[in-house]
Amino acid sequence: MSVATLARSMNPNDFDTTKAMVHLLETEGTAARYRETMEAFARAMPIDVDVYLQLRDTPADRHPRICRGCACSDHDACVSADGAHRCSWSGSAICSRCDDAPAATVLQ
Repeated sequence: MSVATLARSMNPNDFDTTKAMVHLLETEGTAARYRETMEAFARAMPIDVDVYLQLRDTPADRHPRICRGCACSDHDACVSADGAHRCSWSGSAICSRCDDAPAATVLQ
């Protein structure tokens, strides 16, 4: 999702301010201060606000491992539609579901 698409989804009435905020939050070392900001993100795209807050508030050595393709984690694995399969780790930052996916579909 582009920054512009995300900003429009979050707040179409104040696009420029929202777009600037999204750009700012993509800057390394910057984090959202308010839960409400992340809840606005969650209404526009799939994101777990509690996981974001955990990543924001805990030291890096206590962060859960997160897949670079789909953002699943040890605490929130991918599960097949019938519930019969859960993903596993294929590498240090990629789950078995994304490792099997075509490269173009995995987030960089």
